[in-house]
Parts: sequence; structure tokens; C-alpha cells
Amino acid sequence: MVLTHAKADPYNYDHPVAADLTIRARAVAQALGRESEYPPLGAPPVFRFEPHQPEMCEFKPDVLVDITPVFSRKTAAMAAMGSQEHLVRYYSALAERRAVQAVRNGGVPGIRYAEAYQRVFPQVSDLLS
Repeated sequence: MVLTHAKADPYNYDHPVAADLTIRARAVAQALGRESEYPPLGAPPVFRFEPHQPEMCEFKPDVLVDITPVFSRKTAAMAAMGSQEHLVRYYSALAERRAVQAVRNGGVPGIRYAEAYQRVFPQVSDLLS
């Protein structure tokens, strides 16, 4: 699994560049027919994580993940990083809203905090669930 930034971000020009380079690296790493001492890695799923201004970054979530068990570690990590400290309240409130969405979309009632992700490539499955 690969995590990367949103494909657009008018406030952080480096984020879309990093996202594009990530997608390009995945393409090269899975390429068949290119001579290398390393075998192709296959096609891992790629997810974009939610930016702090999703409506400005073309972010449309299609995966919700329960982070309730690790939420205190997440907030502690954000608080410890000086440039992220101001976002602790924002992401805490967002995680609560995403949890409501997760429960309403079939998650277990005990979800208190969730994160949203956007798939870059289609999910491959042998059945719909």
C-alpha cells in the first residue's frame, strides 16, 4: 500500500509534485520488461490522504478507516511537530465527523475517530462486499 498527497493543493505546491512522483515511481516499480536486478513489485494500491482543505484539493473520500485505537498517538505526534500543532483541533474535529460517516456507512457503532482516503486506482476484488 502506498500513501500520498492530493493531486491538487493551491497552498502547498510541493504536495501535488510529491503525489505525481509517487505515482510515477509506482509505475516504474511495477513495470515488466525493464531489465533490472530487482523483480517488479506488482501494483500496490495507492491512497491519497485527506488534506486540511479537501474542498480546495479535489479530494473526494471513498475509504474511511477507524483510527479510534490509535487516535491519542496521532494527536500526540501532531502536537509534537511544531508546524502541525495548530492542526490538532482541526483534525480532531474532522476525525469525529469522519467517524459519524463511517458508522452511517456500515462501520461498527464504536467508531469515535476515523480518517478518509481517496483511491487512485480501482480496487480489485473477487466479490462485492
